[in-house]
Amino acid sequence: MFNKKEILAIITPILNEQHFLLVELNYLKENKNNLLRIVVDKEDESALTLDDIITLNNLISPALDNVSSLNEPYLLDISSYGINRPLDLNHLEKYLSKKIEIHLSEPLNGENNYQGIVVEVNDQILKLEIAIKARKKMIEIPLHLIDKGCLGVSFK
Repeated sequence: MFNKKEILAIITPILNEQHFLLVELNYLKENKNNLLRIVVDKEDESALTLDDIITLNNLISPALDNVSSLNEPYLLDISSYGINRPLDLNHLEKYLSKKIEIHLSEPLNGENNYQGIVVEVNDQILKLEIAIKARKKMIEIPLHLIDKGCLGVSFK
């Protein structure tokens, strides 16, 4: 039986030493295979590279070899949320000047979804520069209305 505390005790020091944050840990069945999925992010929020995945795999895989709760064959999947990683809603200030997409728990000006550049964040308001047709407009969104979001995608 999968023991999350046992797995966390093994992988957390490895992730910390390598300057990664644990985002998610799941043990599930996928296509008749047991899958141990470890979703990580870099502490500095830079992009996760293939070399990062290989490094983590080479450190974590042998560390898990003798874990009693993983007594059945499993696949180890180390990954990141990638481009659609969720926003840290408690620290929106770290997204200043970045494009984000947010969803609101209730409509504001008839809309639940907004996409734009973060201009300012204070205790109660997110100021977002949005594009309406070819014009830019500033909108103030109460923080308590934001229930989820992700980084926005820009194509140049």
